[in-house]
Amino acid sequence: MPPPEREWKAGQANLGRGAWPHALGCACAQLCGFESRPEALKYSPFGLIQLCGSNARKPSSGSNFRLTLLISDYDSGIMQNPEWMWNEFQQVGTDYESLAEVEIYDRRMGTFRDVVGENRDMLTALGLPRGAAVLEIGCGTGWFARAAAGAGLAVTAIDVSEIMLRYVAAQAQKEGFSIATQHAGFLTMDFPAATFDAAVSGAALHHLPDAWKLVALRNIARALKPGGQLILRDVVFSLSDGEAPEACFTRFIESFGEQVRPNALGHIKKEFSTYDWIMEGLLTRAGFEVISRTTATESFLVYHCRKSAGR
Repeated sequence: MPPPEREWKAGQANLGRGAWPHALGCACAQLCGFESRPEALKYSPFGLIQLCGSNARKPSSGSNFRLTLLISDYDSGIMQNPEWMWNEFQQVGTDYESLAEVEIYDRRMGTFRDVVGENRDMLTALGLPRGAAVLEIGCGTGWFARAAAGAGLAVTAIDVSEIMLRYVAAQAQKEGFSIATQHAGFLTMDFPAATFDAAVSGAALHHLPDAWKLVALRNIARALKPGGQLILRDVVFSLSDGEAPEACFTRFIESFGEQVRPNALGHIKKEFSTYDWIMEGLLTRAGFEVISRTTATESFLVYHCRKSAGR
């Protein structure tokens, strides 16, 4: 019988590939009391390296290990946390501190949104083959991530809320799906360039001011393969001719029932939803072509985009 295997996920190291990350992995293994085997170094498409080894301190125990490091191939356009970088981990909107609160939130979403239908429509629009790599940014409770995994896609879900990621992992395990998760957001995700066939984000980009929305969209474009697709669903205000912004805000608030009205009021007062002409300019400057624009509900727009040629 083979000896039991133990695993450590040793964070992220933006070091590139080759001897240096290998040396770091060996050093980490030795600090844990294991003797690493250099020939066991393996790379995955996502920059993961794995080192295998045996227990150096207790050779009689027969315990083996597998050490996993995430090595990011940084593009020169990605910022490495300068002092002036926007803190996307700061709380914007409602804070959920427990799995019980997240479950209540998840149930409430189903009372005023056809979440299953939305996900079905997005998957149909993307038209991805089984095994294609898709990224969900701001995954929340993971409705889309789970639907995409169920459709046979290789799903990575990220969120700035650790409690949301815990909920997604628990639900995926319960439903028998495999979903990779990362505690990150639009600005801090650091996947290698051209990793994903498509990216999806719903009701998350409005957490960033407009100046940082462009940074976020450029980061998404960088992570997409040539011709990769983006579906962006969010609150985006569209004024009719001569309409005052205040009237548009009122229409948005009045489109919700009493149960959700406080959230809509808070959204207008504290969050960073923008206007359609600004959003479309940001998408273009970030390197996307807008394939279609549809209105899901009042002031909730859906943009289906493709990464522009040559980006």
